[in-house]
Amino acid sequence: VATSSISNVTFPSYINTGESFNLNYSIAATGAMSNVLLGASIRRNGTDYSNASNDALVSLTNGANTKTRSFNLSAATPSAPTAGVYDVIVALWSDKNGNGIIDSQDAVLGSTYTSSSQLTINAITNYTISTSSIPTAGGSTSGGGSYQSGSSRTVTATANSGYTFSNWTENGSP
Repeated sequence: VATSSISNVTFPSYINTGESFNLNYSIAATGAMSNVLLGASIRRNGTDYSNASNDALVSLTNGANTKTRSFNLSAATPSAPTAGVYDVIVALWSDKNGNGIIDSQDAVLGSTYTSSSQLTINAITNYTISTSSIPTAGGSTSGGGSYQSGSSRTVTATANSGYTFSNWTENGSP
């Protein structure tokens, strides 16, 4: 009877809310195995967040195997996880009914693996920049829009003939 165990899982330390990331599994198998599902969840404050649509159906060969599975935070259940620090729990499952997703008919192969590293999900803040000319006949501006915190943007003012640029204001103050 072939057996398998997870020896390590790697993933990014930090990601932003709503993003996807990859989990890279290092798996030792004694014998070839087919219909193996790579399961994963992240846990914070006793709540597990999983993403069954990204369960990966793989085959293992005898010896060392490296496999990759994606995890889409936006599609996680019971809901998309919020910013914070999460434990990463993974397991190998036998796809007993052949449907390609982990369900109640499947069985864990061996034990689950909780990574010693944690995943930090960062909140993303968006800011809106509005540009305008006063008076409107005085010229034009560009560069406004909604932008992520930490990004840089260039705003431009172009004065019409007979006008000069005076200053930018923020919330009505120069």
